[in-house]
Amino acid sequence: MGLDLGGTERLMVAGGPQSGRTTFCRTLVSSLAARCSPAQVWLYVVEHQPGGLGAYASLPLCGAVVGGGEPDRIRRLVTWLAEEVERRRLSRLSPGGSSAPVIVLVIDGWEYFEDRGSPDFFETPLLVTLRGIVAGGPPVGIHVVAVGGHDMLRGKTPDLFSRRLFLPFPREETRRSYLTSGMVSPPVLAGRAIEAASGLHAQICLPPETLPAPPAPARHSREPSPGPKPFPPLPATVALRDLPAPAIGLGGPDVTPVDLDLFDLGPHLVLVSGPSGSGRSNAALVMATVLLRAGVRVLAVGPPRSPLVRSLPEARALAGTAFTDAALREAVEAFEGERYAVVVDDFDQVTVTPREQGFDTLPTLVQDILAPSELGRRALVLCGDATPLLEGHRRALAGEVSEVVRSGVRFVLTPTSRVHAREHGVNLEPDQFFGGPVGRGYMGVGRRLELVQFAGV
Repeated sequence: MGLDLGGTERLMVAGGPQSGRTTFCRTLVSSLAARCSPAQVWLYVVEHQPGGLGAYASLPLCGAVVGGGEPDRIRRLVTWLAEEVERRRLSRLSPGGSSAPVIVLVIDGWEYFEDRGSPDFFETPLLVTLRGIVAGGPPVGIHVVAVGGHDMLRGKTPDLFSRRLFLPFPREETRRSYLTSGMVSPPVLAGRAIEAASGLHAQICLPPETLPAPPAPARHSREPSPGPKPFPPLPATVALRDLPAPAIGLGGPDVTPVDLDLFDLGPHLVLVSGPSGSGRSNAALVMATVLLRAGVRVLAVGPPRSPLVRSLPEARALAGTAFTDAALREAVEAFEGERYAVVVDDFDQVTVTPREQGFDTLPTLVQDILAPSELGRRALVLCGDATPLLEGHRRALAGEVSEVVRSGVRFVLTPTSRVHAREHGVNLEPDQFFGGPVGRGYMGVGRRLELVQFAGV
């Protein structure tokens, strides 16, 4: 019994604890690695619970082994697979479409995507996307092998698969309920399964104790083929000195340096919002440092304890929490005719008193910079906790923050709730909330959303 990589069958394996589910995954991966080269097959593995599959990440044909505690990597992988299914489907319709390696995704713990024990369970867009890959992938050479327990048998999932292998469950009635009347149950042995459509009994082979050696390349092969697309983890820390200018951190689908152009392409407005301890002051310091290195003048504003006003001798600094607009404008007089940015740390503690002329209140320097016409001349970076301002609990700078949320770049650090994210104009799914590490958050530009890890100075 095997997996036909050239066919359109869809394979699912279900069983109870200690029934041989992870052994099946190890056997399938070992068989692929011993028989196929990276020119033929690209392999990806998702293991919900650590089961020893991480060792296969070093195989030449393996692009990634992703754990259940890495939802960002899982999301990047699933998103790319969906795009690859569509790309290959369109390529088949065009004459001379190039052949591509078969892709096999092995999921040990399908329950990761269907947490039916959660009171707010619903079919997330990520789950819908994954089911679309299962259904549409095999005709274009992309196979999803789903492995899991009893929970994966509830709902629509079993109907997606044409081949269903049932390993033992704690109660034999569980397995019997998914078999046709008259089928004989196999003995309750680890690795002993029954195929639901035919009633055929099967014994899962044991995997080798060591990693299999890849097959020798064919004699007629030319240059070595490129390996599978990698999906590296997003590091918890990264030093600014290790990044090329003008990067502020790492992120995006391929975990590459993230640049922030505030003067040529824009937008020229930035909001970094997060709770205390999320890394917002470091983000302010990083962006001010990058701007200074690019030849942009910087006015740093923040409380006296902020590293932003204490660590940048090249910047003009104003320390405090209450400022007059006249003081801000006086501080930037030396920048006249040059590009400059106003960077504010802990803006939720800062108050700017506007000037009065007669009975009119004049716009502040911060409000002037909000104008779209200032792109290319001046930029504004606000770092702090925007929640009390967006909820209406604080009025100072509330209008300015709302405008940056509407038309600027938004960084939402360590989002932990749907309400918190939506207040910042960001819609997230359940697997996208997290409380760390420091400096990690989502960057929103228009409708585009990317996970980013800020660098450390």
